[in-house]
Amino acid sequence: MRKIKQEFVCLQCQHVQAQWSGQCPSCNSWGQIEARDRDTHKKSTLLMQTDELLPLQPLASGIDRQPTYISEFDRCLGGGLVQGSVVLISGPPGIGKSTLLTQLAGHLAANEQVIAYVCGEESAEQVAGRVHRLQLPPTDHIRATTCTDVDKLVSIMKAAQPKPQFMIVDSMQTLFSTELSGPPGSINQVRGCVHELVQWTKKHNVTLILVGHVTKDNQLAGPRVVEHLVDVVLQFEGDGSHQFRILRATKNRFGNTAEIGVFDMTIHGLKSVENPSAHLLSGRSNHIAGSVVFSSLEGTRPLLGEIQALTTPTGYATPKRSAVGFDSHRLGMLLAVIEARAGIDVSRHDVFVTVMGGLKVSDTSLDLAIVVAILSALHDIALPSDYMAIGELGLTGEVRAVRQLSERLEEARRLGYQRGIIPHSGLEFPSKEGYKQIAHVNAIYHLIEQLMNAEGV
Repeated sequence: MRKIKQEFVCLQCQHVQAQWSGQCPSCNSWGQIEARDRDTHKKSTLLMQTDELLPLQPLASGIDRQPTYISEFDRCLGGGLVQGSVVLISGPPGIGKSTLLTQLAGHLAANEQVIAYVCGEESAEQVAGRVHRLQLPPTDHIRATTCTDVDKLVSIMKAAQPKPQFMIVDSMQTLFSTELSGPPGSINQVRGCVHELVQWTKKHNVTLILVGHVTKDNQLAGPRVVEHLVDVVLQFEGDGSHQFRILRATKNRFGNTAEIGVFDMTIHGLKSVENPSAHLLSGRSNHIAGSVVFSSLEGTRPLLGEIQALTTPTGYATPKRSAVGFDSHRLGMLLAVIEARAGIDVSRHDVFVTVMGGLKVSDTSLDLAIVVAILSALHDIALPSDYMAIGELGLTGEVRAVRQLSERLEEARRLGYQRGIIPHSGLEFPSKEGYKQIAHVNAIYHLIEQLMNAEGV
């Protein structure tokens, strides 16, 4: 009898190797390598294959988008749901994933679209109760099922009349197949079930929307290969202590990556915030030391927010450092630059810095605002209420230019922020018309002088 050869595959990233090992050399995960027979492994494809070369120009006009009638959701998607695409929405429990998808189903149904809603974590009656609570119009176009067996789901979709154009699965961790090993939610089940659903929906041009759980560090639970199977990955950010919810696109094959949508959680569901900068700055106090306005670029939209810093004499051998809303390692780097390049000792102070409103900002243009807020708190300098700071800080202490500076300044001017500090290099706006006092700095040691000379101090 011919011996069947084996290979070893990582359940997390699908890396294949000839020998077993405890740790995957590709994704560094432990205990995820399992054996499979080479002869029985069949490769599959999610897309229809062609046996000829096709011109791209006629194909580009064939993308059909369905507006969701939720403006901030459409912004994240790039203009609406592409027919036949697969969207994955993740976020912590209670953030509003099910609420958003129920609203989405209601809006689509109101426009004569048929939606199949797979209730994996609650009963159909609970979903109906949420529809009533959100005051969505009654409709027969939303069809719910509590079946989570993938094979039966496919049969239900085939037999459904009229044919659903959209399929919502809440959540993918509840799916299972009797042909796969492991309990529902296991890596093997999630990977196999999602793969089968994606294959079927793409073949039949049905838009699939999946809900995914996250781990305690806000990473998508389950195999990483799921993110490669889908077309769009959206991540909910925020917590129960803030009214705003941020929906961030981390992957989008049909639009801009890193685009965000801002929502306000109300008793009637999630409402799109058309002017998020104004809402984030609405409760800001005036003339308080340690407070400054920043402008980050989230996707294609400049977003203004407030950053606050507090410094107090430390009572510990090692001073405390706390960063909320941005990378804590970046705070440590900026404090080191303040000491080394500006000659200001912060080693005897605890430093706390927070991005207000529950935002999470990764834009490096936040650097200058962080440093200005820390120096303002350290020297008790109360800046004017219309003061802003935009710029990236290098390790040598230089203030570097940021992209789309003119758009950031225009958004700030529109909201009444007419004073501040920006990089000296890379100026993109033609004049200072409409601004009271815009200072240009090229190094960190110029900051204290500029802060002391700020009008209104």
